[in-house]
Amino acid sequence: MHWARRIENGTVLIMIVVFAYTGISKLWAFDHHIATFRNQPLPTEWENILAYIIPFSELITVILLIFLSTRRIGLVLSLVLMTIFSTYVGLVVARGFDRIPCSCGGIFSSMDWKLHWLINIFLTSLLFFGVIMQGPRKKPGSDCG
Repeated sequence: MHWARRIENGTVLIMIVVFAYTGISKLWAFDHHIATFRNQPLPTEWENILAYIIPFSELITVILLIFLSTRRIGLVLSLVLMTIFSTYVGLVVARGFDRIPCSCGGIFSSMDWKLHWLINIFLTSLLFFGVIMQGPRKKPGSDCG
């Protein structure tokens, strides 16, 4: 197997685990998730909407990543989500908010914001290269010869 394919498959596996874990843990302990979300420096009217959208987006992304026919869409959606999450955590690290919110749930709750941001940047970079390595998709029957 070519090294690029191994990196892509590894990236897909990592993102399936990360998004499945975070999406399920948010829904499993939804009351805690909502309470944590309400402590984030976001407009109040966004809290409930985002509290539902984020875990379901993570789980939809997992489904898209599992199937080869939808993997490219899943990688792009993963990249979009991780870019948003990385930007948010970067703003926390840079003290872009009037206060530092409590940490995220799950595995990230035991680490500081700077480490969380570095991990997000690493995952975002992997996803960026994963999307690029996939390259453009050919339409069936477009081969000449």
